[in-house]
Amino acid sequence: MAVAVCTSMAIPAFAAQDTTAAGIEPAVFATFKAQSVDLGDGVVCDTTGNVTVISGGTYTFKITSPHVTPTFAVSNATFTQPFRVVKEYRVGDDYFFTVEAVGSTGQSVGAYVNGSTNPVATLTVGPSYLCDTTRVSVPVGGSYVVKITSGEKPFVKSGYAGYTVEYVSRSGNDYFYRITAKNAKKGDVVGFYVNSGKTPAFYADTTAAQLSANVSEVSIPSGGSTTVTVTSTASKPTLTSDDPAFTAKLVSQKGSSYTFRVSASAAKVGDKASFFLNGSDKASFTAVAAPSLVCDTTRVNVKAGDSYQVKITASAKPFVKAGNSSYTVTFVSQSGNDYFYRITAKTAKVGDGVGFYINSASTPAFVATTV
Repeated sequence: MAVAVCTSMAIPAFAAQDTTAAGIEPAVFATFKAQSVDLGDGVVCDTTGNVTVISGGTYTFKITSPHVTPTFAVSNATFTQPFRVVKEYRVGDDYFFTVEAVGSTGQSVGAYVNGSTNPVATLTVGPSYLCDTTRVSVPVGGSYVVKITSGEKPFVKSGYAGYTVEYVSRSGNDYFYRITAKNAKKGDVVGFYVNSGKTPAFYADTTAAQLSANVSEVSIPSGGSTTVTVTSTASKPTLTSDDPAFTAKLVSQKGSSYTFRVSASAAKVGDKASFFLNGSDKASFTAVAAPSLVCDTTRVNVKAGDSYQVKITASAKPFVKAGNSSYTVTFVSQSGNDYFYRITAKTAKVGDGVGFYINSASTPAFVATTV
């Protein structure tokens, strides 16, 4: 659930009355439907509709009144008033009224301007926290980060030991927690409780473990290699080939992301192999042994004065040259067998077509047209 979170307004209090207790500046959190409402005679309130303020939190109304000082009140038909006005400011024709939620969750009042019998907004006391999530799907072994907005660090607990809860970080009054389906099974539905509440603040539906590669087919220079990323939420994956000329080796891991170096070390141009995750009988992707040099571009449009970056996959650093001096070629970086070059239409004119040659080949590997 997307939750709007208001933050305090830094406004000089150089007029009106300040009724805030000394040293107390309550944090501001509110969910609301806000739009301005014209009250006549030039009086405009910046808020109308339903405003929910967490218990102990505050919300500030701005009333623009060019002719007279407006009155502002919060009340309902009972003797118990869940909101009170704690601060008033004035800046020119703008009057600011800050209300604090002092009642119990669910209690409401109307906000009234200039003695009107119709409230400009309805204020309701909300829970002592706001959670950005009501229900989320988490794969077996996977994680999800929940944001909880609260005046102080909340306590979050899973309703089932199959999930763990880990505090991640804080930004202002936003607290972030990571829930992980560590030992949960597919189909498990788990409630999570905040501050020992009797009902869950949100639920997690456990789905099947995620296991997939980031490619369906990949070209590898004969005798060379490339990298493939595998996402596995449940456990460390294995990656095997049906052709010994192609191999895979795990080189790094970050969370549920595993990077494999896939090599065509003994493969000949045109050879093809299937790769399988965790011994599955269904291939995750296929690899093809390509010529020792593969360019990701055949034709590209480049604006005069602009640049374009080309990726060349090769078993050794290639030499790239423009067909004429109107384009420059600059080596940028290398990642494994991938080499990146920047071509720039430095003096080329609109309509110019320039070929780019790799390793002194007699035909261009790709062509750039200046637009």
